[in-house]
Amino acid sequence: MIWLRFMHSVGWIALWGWALIPSPVLSQVGRTEVSEVTFQGNQSFPDDSLSRAIVTRETECRSVVFTPFCWAGADFAVQRFYLPERDVPLDRLRLEAWYYQRGFREISVDTLTSLGEEGRATVSFIIDEGEPVIATRVDFEGGEGINEDGLLEGLPLQPGERLSILALDATRDTLERRLANRGYGRVNVLRRH
Repeated sequence: MIWLRFMHSVGWIALWGWALIPSPVLSQVGRTEVSEVTFQGNQSFPDDSLSRAIVTRETECRSVVFTPFCWAGADFAVQRFYLPERDVPLDRLRLEAWYYQRGFREISVDTLTSLGEEGRATVSFIIDEGEPVIATRVDFEGGEGINEDGLLEGLPLQPGERLSILALDATRDTLERRLANRGYGRVNVLRRH
């Protein structure tokens, strides 16, 4: 009889504990899951490069190993991502900055969020790249008495390529390193574009 009362008490305590502890699934109620993120109009860069530049992610299988479980609908194998409504406009700005750094000064990005069945959304980024800015020449000015032989060869930014800020910074760093190797230890290369 005591054993029965003890088990009855343990059962009630377990039931109350289960009821009071929030479930991770219940905490997701009312949130919109992202089923797909698409990029339209991107000609110069692949989708996977653009997806690394933004915060919005689509729900995906956690690992290739879990793929059969994902197809079977096992929840543990799926990594769910939800629509960060405040981040979608920021992702638009992130993409514009990402393109700008890579030489596209006329970039324009618009977003479209489509709500589908079962509270799932598709987020589309519509991209108009515009024309890239092309470097017409790479010059070295100043530094009287510096031997320029081989100084401008094989630089990261070459004439005829997109004027990427990343390549421009790499070119500056390369020139500073080459000049330091020639004995100009306190040289500053300034970029002008």
